[in-house]
Amino acid sequence: IVWNGGYHGNRTVIQQWAARIENLPNKLGTPYSNINGEANAAEMQYDLLTNSDYGMGLTADEIDLESFRKVAKTLHEEGHGLSLVWDNVKSLEEMQKEIDRHVDALTYINPLNGLRTMRLIRDDYRDLPIRRANKRNARLIKFSRPSADELVNEMIVNFASEEYQGKVLPVRVQDPAAFQNRDNQRVSASQSYPGITKLELAKRVCTRDLRALNYPFARVQLQLSREFYDLQPVDRILLDWDFPDGGVEGLTLIVLERDLGDPLTGAITVTA
Repeated sequence: IVWNGGYHGNRTVIQQWAARIENLPNKLGTPYSNINGEANAAEMQYDLLTNSDYGMGLTADEIDLESFRKVAKTLHEEGHGLSLVWDNVKSLEEMQKEIDRHVDALTYINPLNGLRTMRLIRDDYRDLPIRRANKRNARLIKFSRPSADELVNEMIVNFASEEYQGKVLPVRVQDPAAFQNRDNQRVSASQSYPGITKLELAKRVCTRDLRALNYPFARVQLQLSREFYDLQPVDRILLDWDFPDGGVEGLTLIVLERDLGDPLTGAITVTA
């Protein structure tokens, strides 16, 4: 920042200054770059991928543009804008993960075409065909659920309040039923989202995070046959499996990671 002079008052000591800087990347060719005066996370990721000065310097041919445009549209409809500061403390990869964390997304390289792809983790899969994994086409490596003592009944999110000039404030969301199940004992968890500046959005994200921690979602690792070769992060699988003390049928899993593994065996390992 350069100041070329001007009147700053008649004090002999210059007081501490603060500047409000705005950068709304707009390279995807959509009308969704500006979300209530804040940046769209899809545009932010695309900028980091393509900028040759501070990003990776990729070309548009190396990116699945439609996936980024779809994410941009959804985030605009949700009013999920971000105001993040990159102060060079975080690496480029860490900054990309931080953007994904804020909007609950995954940005990855599609192994089928080598293109950088971005997808949101949302409840929008119900009309899509979902394949089933069972003992015929899969091997179960790990299956666990959090115990009742591990479930959270209160979530606290710290955000940089726009109303109070960026002051970090907490917002709190509780699950009354979960409180009763624990005899009104408080079990809290917290997250910080410095890129969120609006109270209403902070409350929504807090509710999202509470839901993820106060329900006994299964954590699963599977080794799948080659029929799942095209499985991508954020895709869903229905798990059918028998256990000595019961079993699951049609359990919906979200693919978070995938490993193509050894080409000799052809097995695909996924974490969900």
